[in-house]
Amino acid sequence: VTDPQPSSEAAPLIDKVILADYNLAEAPGHVVKGEFIIENTSDQEIKNIDVLCEFFDGADKYLDREQWLLSGSVPAGKTVRHASVARRFVHTGSQGMKCRIVDFEVAQPSFFALHRVEGGHAAAASEGHAAAGRAHH
Repeated sequence: VTDPQPSSEAAPLIDKVILADYNLAEAPGHVVKGEFIIENTSDQEIKNIDVLCEFFDGADKYLDREQWLLSGSVPAGKTVRHASVARRFVHTGSQGMKCRIVDFEVAQPSFFALHRVEGGHAAAASEGHAAAGRAHH
């Protein structure tokens, strides 16, 4: 079983996004309720957090793994509780588990920030055209 790797946008921030606490509880009908406390100590808002949980028996032998996708976002510098209810099989012989964040997306900046960036590119492009025009004369 290979370990999931964080995406290129998540990799630089992965150490700053902390799974502060978690709890999984099985309900009848193979429904698992997961509660995850995500602490974002980075300076960027993140969203769509992938949490991988691995299950172990009493002798700490690996049994199974499940991945949860937590939709919603965690603002920069904030801690947020995400609850997830999913219908899935979790190995009933498991005595322990370890969960960790394996990936997430960086939330897009506001429209205003995108507009400023586009303005910067347009200005640079028009300067490039002007320089090219001067070169022809």
